[in-house]
Amino acid sequence: MATYYENLGVSPQASADEIHDAYRFLAQKFHPDANPGNEEFARKRFQVIQEAFETLSDPQLRGEYDAKLAAGLGPEWEPITMDTANGGVKFNSDGSFDVGGLHIAANAGAPKTQVGNSWFEKDAGSRGELRVFSKGKIHYFRFGNMQWHAKRDKPSRTGGEKKPSSPKPAPSPSPMNVPSRHTADFPQRIGNGPTRGSHPLARSFRRLVLAGLLLAVGVGGGYFASRSGTLSLPLTNEELIAQKQAELQQRAALSDLETKLAQQATEETRRLQDKTLQRDQLLEVKRVGESASASIDELIQETKRWDEQVIPLLTNDAGRKISNSVDRIRLFKSIYEKPRTSTPEAQSMRDEVLSLCKPLEQALTNEDSSFPAFDALKERLLAKRASADQLAGDLRVNRTIALNLVANSEPNASGEKTLEEALNALEGEAMQREAELVARQEQAAREAASEKLAETRQQLVEAQAKEERQRVASEAEALQQKVQHEADLVEAKTRKVQQALSFFLTPGYYQPGGRNKNYTRTIKPRPISYSKLLEQGALEPTNHGIEQLQKVVTRFPEDLRTNWNIPPDAFQLGPQTTKQLADAQDYLRRLGPALVELEMLDP
Repeated sequence: MATYYENLGVSPQASADEIHDAYRFLAQKFHPDANPGNEEFARKRFQVIQEAFETLSDPQLRGEYDAKLAAGLGPEWEPITMDTANGGVKFNSDGSFDVGGLHIAANAGAPKTQVGNSWFEKDAGSRGELRVFSKGKIHYFRFGNMQWHAKRDKPSRTGGEKKPSSPKPAPSPSPMNVPSRHTADFPQRIGNGPTRGSHPLARSFRRLVLAGLLLAVGVGGGYFASRSGTLSLPLTNEELIAQKQAELQQRAALSDLETKLAQQATEETRRLQDKTLQRDQLLEVKRVGESASASIDELIQETKRWDEQVIPLLTNDAGRKISNSVDRIRLFKSIYEKPRTSTPEAQSMRDEVLSLCKPLEQALTNEDSSFPAFDALKERLLAKRASADQLAGDLRVNRTIALNLVANSEPNASGEKTLEEALNALEGEAMQREAELVARQEQAAREAASEKLAETRQQLVEAQAKEERQRVASEAEALQQKVQHEADLVEAKTRKVQQALSFFLTPGYYQPGGRNKNYTRTIKPRPISYSKLLEQGALEPTNHGIEQLQKVVTRFPEDLRTNWNIPPDAFQLGPQTTKQLADAQDYLRRLGPALVELEMLDP
């Protein structure tokens, strides 16, 4: 079954104006008078459109209809009483129901079951349909949108049940009687103006339409009446066609006239609305300006009261009642020294507000609707009013405190000094205390600076001493290295070292090849390379280092150097041979750089 939105051809999110326009178009299209030969279909279609429009044009009815749609229910479903027995069935608000002592859950289904003289069955699911067979009639129920609904027969427009008789034809959908978003709510667009039909534009519109109708009917009808009355004969086919054409032209002219008048009325209404809105805005800004002036006037009065009631306390006898108490003097001093607005300053504020409102008064007098900057002027006036209220309130509170100090003093209490002299003495004491505080702070700062300077000097001395110790240690280490180096040079030249390293010191054409090769051949004979031994790992103080050194001295080709007469396999080494290799490795590791420097080993 199509929804009301589908019947009007709009989306569920359509605005009220879109629904209005769709109804106007479909009403004109499917009106029975506009469908000769197919009146019955047009009448039924027009009723469907009319029913959809009546529901969707009412915000309350539309909301209820949208809720039913969300619950999967149509317009024929109506809510029923919840949580009470209804015809032998109790419908619960959680979607379940009770009948004949049975409780059926919300999502559960129920097969066809007899209860007394009635039967019921329910489809499964939270939205399953419940059917009750009672007294030869089937009743349908559904749960949706947190509510049970019953399916009712749709009543007729008079409120009773449907009747087979044909419905009364709807009025013609001309622009005068079909609702339109431009004409149906014409009086309401004027704000709080006259009711519909009493506005001057509405009366002018009706007069013009009536005059056009009378003119068209009088001209066309008079011609054909005179034509037929003169001849006393029926009209010919050509005359009938001409009459129809004249009527069509008259209708077209009337339609154009109505459209133009409606447009003129709409434009005039919009112009009046804009003018009224702008005037209302001007009046609102004027009221804000008046309230700002009143606030500033109150501020002026408060400044005058302060000058008349508070300032004389500095020298008169009433002020002497305050001067005999230090606490009251200090309290008076605290409120007297607060920033406050003087009378000339308040009057200057009032003059500024009056100058701001002057163009506004001129615009209201001349009914000038083109006054710019409503919001900016309103914001400035509101700021002026808020500032005046704040200043006047502060001044009023301080004045009240000062007068209360006098009123709450002892009747016969009177100080030796005037309030002004007491204030000056209190100011002098405060200045003296401040000077003493500054002096103490300066002294503390000087002492802290002196301590900091002494600490800095101590740190500097310690740093210099540490630097000197490091320098001496570096020189000692360098001297020790130099002595050790000279000792290494001397030891490298000894016969013991020469004999232990004879294989390595003897020039030859082969060098250790590093970790990837056993050996490499050189162009000229050279001693064994110290860096190649390091690269091959032959100088590592481990078993692996001993094995690599063994490879160097036993696996070289027959060369100018004579290989050591030791087994090539590390597992066959005896203690003496192992010690020989270890001594050679120790000499090479300790004296290698010295031997390179003496050119006894290749770099």
